[in-house]
Amino acid sequence: MAFCSRQQNGCGEDALAAIVSFLPVTTLAVASACSRQVLQAGDACWSAHLNQLCCYLPSWHYEQWKDVHRGAWRQRCSLLIGPEVRREYSLCAGGIRRALLEVNPDPPTAQQVLQFVERIRSSHSWHKHLPIEQGAFFQVGMSPTARMRFTKDGMKEFLCGDGTEFHYTWTTTADYRERFHCFVWKEVGGAGPDAKYTVDTTDGRPVLATSLPSSIIPVTACIYPDSSSYPLLAPAYQEYRSQRQDGIPHPDLSSMDSLRKTGRGLPEEVLVDFARIHDFQTKHSEPETWKSEGLQSAGLREDARSLCRALFPYYNEEDLQLEVDALLSSHSRHRLFEGASGSAKRAEGARAQVRMIHGLLDWVSFVWGREAAPSVSLTMSSLQRRDLTYRS
Repeated sequence: MAFCSRQQNGCGEDALAAIVSFLPVTTLAVASACSRQVLQAGDACWSAHLNQLCCYLPSWHYEQWKDVHRGAWRQRCSLLIGPEVRREYSLCAGGIRRALLEVNPDPPTAQQVLQFVERIRSSHSWHKHLPIEQGAFFQVGMSPTARMRFTKDGMKEFLCGDGTEFHYTWTTTADYRERFHCFVWKEVGGAGPDAKYTVDTTDGRPVLATSLPSSIIPVTACIYPDSSSYPLLAPAYQEYRSQRQDGIPHPDLSSMDSLRKTGRGLPEEVLVDFARIHDFQTKHSEPETWKSEGLQSAGLREDARSLCRALFPYYNEEDLQLEVDALLSSHSRHRLFEGASGSAKRAEGARAQVRMIHGLLDWVSFVWGREAAPSVSLTMSSLQRRDLTYRS
């Protein structure tokens, strides 16, 4: 099959629906399965590909087409079976819902959603691989072949003793499905909301995943749940605080040192959090009074709680208190910046967590209906809770 570039689209953007309506079922089936790149292309490119395809119909359609001038192909196509074509096309470009329901008719649980989000956040040492600046994105979704593998005999499940066990994170397909249902994710770099992808069905047919805007998650290295060992924002906050003390109301952090730079700067929410934390520290400028609960004034504790409520709006009272304790334990000059930046770091990670949860729930709603989406807590992750509890 020939694949055309966006510059060769020839047909208008509105041609796709008409072409799809009139192509014979067998031709469309070949077109839909011929190339992942074609499936991932935009509408204009896809319609041009189908238009080109009509010029090279397979032999079993020759009798239908031999007397038809190419300029009149649409008129002849109108005599073909449109409804069947639409059904065939839905299997290729819109059949992901059906494929998922065939694999598992039951919707994911709240526990499976949370376990999958924790898997994403802890699957790599993100402090080494992602920038603290804007510019990176994750894409969450679902696949009927989640945790399956390609073989010469088709799609196969991972099984104990199949020779694929090579890492401590290895798991069987059955165990994966039990913990994470059919959820999948991938890093899409700077592709952002325009990212498209295909998934495979158990019979090997690629289907185009539905484009859900909420499934594209902006992320930074702050999604990594271990904030105490890796104070990722400490240098940036120190620079921010220094410029604020020099009378600069809106500090410029473009020259800050970071492991991976994108040139896009810190997320706006992080800068807002820096401002809140700086105002709190300016108001309570003697951190030695934070040292023990006996020396902490009611005003200090109330302001610390208000700050943490602004940083972590979805946390329950118990988890909010853990954040207050973590902030107020930063009493030495060394830990002053580390503790404050740790709060900002965890707040940024919490925002990414909430976005991932919403993205996954939108997928559940798309496949099983909105009423089937579970009620999922947006409070602190269990990994984060263990980390703060252990270090408190």
